[in-house]
Amino acid sequence: MKFPYAKIEGQYKPIIDLVLCRPRLSIRTNALVDSGADASLFHAAYAQELAIESLEDGSEVSFFGISGAPLRAYAHEVSIEVGGNRFGPLQIAFSHDLSADSFNILGQKDFFSLFPVKFTYRKGEIHLMSAGSDEQLD
Repeated sequence: MKFPYAKIEGQYKPIIDLVLCRPRLSIRTNALVDSGADASLFHAAYAQELAIESLEDGSEVSFFGISGAPLRAYAHEVSIEVGGNRFGPLQIAFSHDLSADSFNILGQKDFFSLFPVKFTYRKGEIHLMSAGSDEQLD
């Protein structure tokens, strides 16, 4: 699968559209594909929309950004749909500490572990390839 970078406030960023899925519920959103993130992180509002009743019932996860301040999140099983392909269930973390203007993040665990990811900054493209090869997913 190949995706163009998104233009955000005059800058191009590796952001892709996706769908978060739980039984009988789905939410269309987007997320920054971040090779430096250990795991995937979304704002807690998405957990509420997916009918995750108690965020704190998930496994607690801490994220540390460039500020060094910890951000507390809770991982829950959620599937994602990218380019018409569904993957999961995956462990996706949700946090109330993520600011409303922050990007959702797709990180290494449970995203980059699914398939090789190739960034081509000069072309402004992200390629998600089939596992074990350099071939692009359809």
